[in-house]
Amino acid sequence: MSKIIFLAGAHRSGKTTLAENLAPMLNNAQPLYMNTGEMIEGAGFDMHTNDFSEVIERQKHIFYIAMEKYIELLQDGNQTIYVADRSPLDYLAYTAMMFDIGTVANVRQNERVYADHVFTTMLETCAEFYKKFSPFFRVYVCEPLEYTSAVEGKGKPSKAAQLAIHAMMVGLYQSVTGAPLSSEQMGRLIPSASIHRRAIMMVHNLERDYFLTRRAFVA
Repeated sequence: MSKIIFLAGAHRSGKTTLAENLAPMLNNAQPLYMNTGEMIEGAGFDMHTNDFSEVIERQKHIFYIAMEKYIELLQDGNQTIYVADRSPLDYLAYTAMMFDIGTVANVRQNERVYADHVFTTMLETCAEFYKKFSPFFRVYVCEPLEYTSAVEGKGKPSKAAQLAIHAMMVGLYQSVTGAPLSSEQMGRLIPSASIHRRAIMMVHNLERDYFLTRRAFVA
């Protein structure tokens, strides 16, 4: 079995940059970039639609595509360590935000019921994944980083959304695993710090909880 180090977190929390920096510190490791935009466009969905029915189908599609990818990599037989810049928690949290149907206008009751069913099924799928593959992955939820301006190629900064999604991920971790993030069962919270400091912290944690041994580190 291969292994996955999941980096979870709201937008602008340094996940991709951390994956780029952490992977070279480990033997037989490579960063895994999950481009949500490409998944959406590749399936023919509109990233900017306001049609709630399409939003439901879009979020359902990218969630299951991502889960299939994670399972495929875990079972690829290469014994690779993948450092992923998205996790199942990311897809759950963003879907929860988009399914906050109390704030969506012109949503029919049947759409509300269907959205709730879709999200509940996604939660159950995540719980099954965590239970089945827990020895082969770890989840690191990155606290949001401070920012003051937009970055080219990134979404428009939103401090409120950033903090809300981060809080959702912390709560969803407990819903999925049955244990709070603070218990460090399969996941840990990574505080705001420089990318290098975060990477070093993760290396120590991965060794301490026996996910990796010293032999797994680059000499």
